[in-house]
Amino acid sequence: MATEIVIVGMSMATALGLDAVQTVANVRAGMAGFKELAWLDKAFQPFVGAFLPDDVLDPLSETIAKARALTCREDRILRLAGLPLKELIAGIKGRIGPLPHAVGMPDNNQTFRLTDKDVLAYLPEQSGVPIDASHSSVFFKGRAAGLLAVHTACESLRSGKMETVIAGGADTFKDLYTLGTLDMQSRVSTTQNRDGFIPGEGACFLFLTTRRNAQAKGWPVRAVIMASATGFEKGHLGSKEPYQGEGLFAMFSALFSAASTAKPVQTVYASFNGENHWAKEWGVTAIRHKSHLAGNFQIEHPADCIGDTGAACGPLMAGMAAIGIEQGYRREPAAVFASSDHGDRASALLAKAS
Repeated sequence: MATEIVIVGMSMATALGLDAVQTVANVRAGMAGFKELAWLDKAFQPFVGAFLPDDVLDPLSETIAKARALTCREDRILRLAGLPLKELIAGIKGRIGPLPHAVGMPDNNQTFRLTDKDVLAYLPEQSGVPIDASHSSVFFKGRAAGLLAVHTACESLRSGKMETVIAGGADTFKDLYTLGTLDMQSRVSTTQNRDGFIPGEGACFLFLTTRRNAQAKGWPVRAVIMASATGFEKGHLGSKEPYQGEGLFAMFSALFSAASTAKPVQTVYASFNGENHWAKEWGVTAIRHKSHLAGNFQIEHPADCIGDTGAACGPLMAGMAAIGIEQGYRREPAAVFASSDHGDRASALLAKAS
């Protein structure tokens, strides 16, 4: 019998909530966490974004602050990640030692320069949650990074290399240089540009283990991860290759093959952020995988409420899907996918914990 991967805990922090319950309830209600910033775009109008109030974030650890000078974005991402990590561990029954982590982060660039060793050293310092760094990994892949982390965690659990993994991601667009650069590229939604996205931020971590281990430890199973898969789109935003949606199609082919189930997908959670670009590849995938989708499948895109949360969006959507399935207002199985600017694609298929 194949090893079954389950979610036994989850935690979130977004503009609509400091925990999973609050965030999911507000997103389900269709609330929007958008507010004007003091910063102005190229048309001299205030940027609009979905960001947490500064005062709800813990200060940066003095140890980290003394170790090196961080960019504003690096500082904020570490502080964002600290909130749900602490909550996640506090909610797990029993004594928890250092655990392997799989962490999604934004692309390395001028505003985010931390290495994997930096992230794995600073996260436990900021959150107080010990990490087994020797068996942990960090993915600097942007929007798909969090689900790439979940996929890697699932692979490790299925192979028996690990017994329990914390997987998730954290990201923010609340950085003036980042917003200014994206605005010059006409990527941000403004009064002058409707084909753009609302910048957001967030962090989410999932506590993953095998069903056997969950039963042994007495941990409640929230949802089952039936399968996960990754892919790559050659015609990505930074490429000269034609954009044909083949990367997403191939990824979903791998996902459905790995799931080996005849039951069609009832709900889809997508990383759509308001840019028309991302709907094209889904159109290709939905048509070519019509047999795997229920005729009345429902599609959800939480960025409508919490903005584009970058590397955190995949785990956030997986957590939302898990809670929705658990409480009975989302039909299962639910497919969750995220697409990065530079080609990476990642997905997971969730089902009820029967």
